[in-house]
Amino acid sequence: MVISSPIGAITEKRYNSRKGCDRSAELVVDNLSYRGFMRNISIEGAYVETERAFDIGKEVTLAFRHSVSNSQIMMKGRIVRVDHKGIAVKFNP
Repeated sequence: MVISSPIGAITEKRYNSRKGCDRSAELVVDNLSYRGFMRNISIEGAYVETERAFDIGKEVTLAFRHSVSNSQIMMKGRIVRVDHKGIAVKFNP
């Protein structure tokens, strides 16, 4: 997908649209549990703000509550991007 911006066209790497959210989440990395806030989610992955720095490529389990049913959801994936605010997780197929 190509998106217009003030500096020209940008190629979007995502195939599925993201949905913004503000949900508390638990991350399990290397058998240790951390807290974070999920800021967006798609069928392929999620972005989670966290105060902890993680390495790209690490396996992660992300647990959070469904916004309607309040049931717990657990997704396994891999950290694919890290920035100064958090991590991007790509879910396993």
